[in-house]
Amino acid sequence: MKKIIIGLLSGVFLLVITCCAVVYKAPDFPQRQRQHKLIAITPLNVTVQYRKLPEGVTVDEIKKNEEDLGRYFQDQLYTRFLQRIDSYTIDFQDVSKTNNILNQNNINYQLLRDYSKEDLASHLGVDAVLSGNIITSQPMSTGGAVAMAFLLGLWGPTNTVGVAITIHDGSDSKLLWKYEHTYSGTIGSSSEQVTKALFKHLSKKFPYLKYTSRTRNSDLFYDDLYY
Repeated sequence: MKKIIIGLLSGVFLLVITCCAVVYKAPDFPQRQRQHKLIAITPLNVTVQYRKLPEGVTVDEIKKNEEDLGRYFQDQLYTRFLQRIDSYTIDFQDVSKTNNILNQNNINYQLLRDYSKEDLASHLGVDAVLSGNIITSQPMSTGGAVAMAFLLGLWGPTNTVGVAITIHDGSDSKLLWKYEHTYSGTIGSSSEQVTKALFKHLSKKFPYLKYTSRTRNSDLFYDDLYY
């Protein structure tokens, strides 16, 4: 199983945009934004889809792998936002603190979706909650264990990575912002570059971004941030 995780986190990919992002922002977001000081990023819900489980891999191992990836992307998203913290109107709760509070309240990875965002925000002591879903499509149906598929870059052009990131108000669980995008995956880059591809475009649309002469030219700003 360790080989599977290593394969997923160190495998080679090249993610390219396959469609335009869909972004929703609540009409009353500007009013609510003024009340927000701190936002928490929860582990992302990751689903790795297979037509058939690779030989020697169990469902429990897949679930554990998905959780590891969900926490990995949580940490990576937090890190990338933190790199330009002065560019946002809010602060981000340290993900280690977020996860510790969740553990102390017996809210494990599998139970996260059973709690309202209002309940999570209350436990975490934040004004808003950022969460998300990542669904990957693995077209291989037989042979090759998961690790082999990722380590050797055997994702074909039909593979897709669907990303949905949401922000909910901590006071009433209202959906304030949603970003959806679909990417295709092939050989070409490291896991760090995968994260860049996933979140570079998301960050350009992030609703808490301060508007300055620097950030108005978002392409220039985020090229400096990610490359």
